[in-house]
Amino acid sequence: MRKDYKCKIKIKRNVNDRKLKVNQKAIIGSILSSIIVILFFSNVVWKVSVAGGSEEVQYKVKGLVEEFGLEQGNWIQRVEDISTLEREIMNQIDTVSFVGIEKQGVAFHITVEETSRPPLISQEDPTNIIAGKDGTIQKMLVTNGKPEVSIYDVVSENDLLVSGLLDEENEVWVKSEGEIIAEVWYELSLTISLADYQYNKLSDSNLHYGLNIFNRFDLTPFYNETHALTIEAKPIRFLHWDLPLQIIEYVEVEEEAQELSIDLKNDLEQIVSTHLKRELDPTIKVDSLKVLHEHKDNDKVRLEMFVKVLEDISIQQIIDQGD
Repeated sequence: MRKDYKCKIKIKRNVNDRKLKVNQKAIIGSILSSIIVILFFSNVVWKVSVAGGSEEVQYKVKGLVEEFGLEQGNWIQRVEDISTLEREIMNQIDTVSFVGIEKQGVAFHITVEETSRPPLISQEDPTNIIAGKDGTIQKMLVTNGKPEVSIYDVVSENDLLVSGLLDEENEVWVKSEGEIIAEVWYELSLTISLADYQYNKLSDSNLHYGLNIFNRFDLTPFYNETHALTIEAKPIRFLHWDLPLQIIEYVEVEEEAQELSIDLKNDLEQIVSTHLKRELDPTIKVDSLKVLHEHKDNDKVRLEMFVKVLEDISIQQIIDQGD
């Protein structure tokens, strides 16, 4: 047609090119939006489940881990590490004998096991008092029941101390009550640091966040290494992968170190007492101790010793009246 009419044709604008550019922008925008959405949901806790143990223990475990950031909807980077969570559960819930936490993507599965608990004793159940440990009785305060032993008697674990059978002929049963204090010997190994430090705060602590890229570049404003109290780096996730980006969380506080010296000769009994009260029972009392072996290594000393303590060895035992 151009040849027939001897005219020139000039294309000013290609409509298809314009549509293609619009489509390209839409596709790029959709891809970026999808990446941002996936990145967001890859870093949020979606599920926290607790299995094993009683409903009461499960409730306590769920409440405890929530205090450490492990709850649905929270950022994964704000959750304490798994080893800390497991340690806190074991330390704060006495009836838990085992805990395992498994992280699967954005879900956390907690498995707990309870220690076998003795049956609950009601006010009506007749009971004996038996010895929980070997020892030599030093003091008895029996408010109910019939004593079967005397002061200075040597008893073994599970020996009957107080009987709940007051009158065998008329079968009068009671709940035995009392306190049986005995000398109990322990063999103890303890490592003591002769020089320690106490840190005194010179300023209020401040919480800061930063970003680490490829474990090389830190974007942490106001960071001062000498004043950093705690530093924790948690990766940013994309689906099941950890990106080379980490959120840095640190508490900055200015401190002053003060050296504390320990006089082993004068402080040993107090140190042993504190250790045993924490490990056994806060009510025990250290009566005497005998050091068998002492080994010093720089500012630490390792001691092998026998320790005699005074403690309540009484344990309630339900009486089976059918026997």
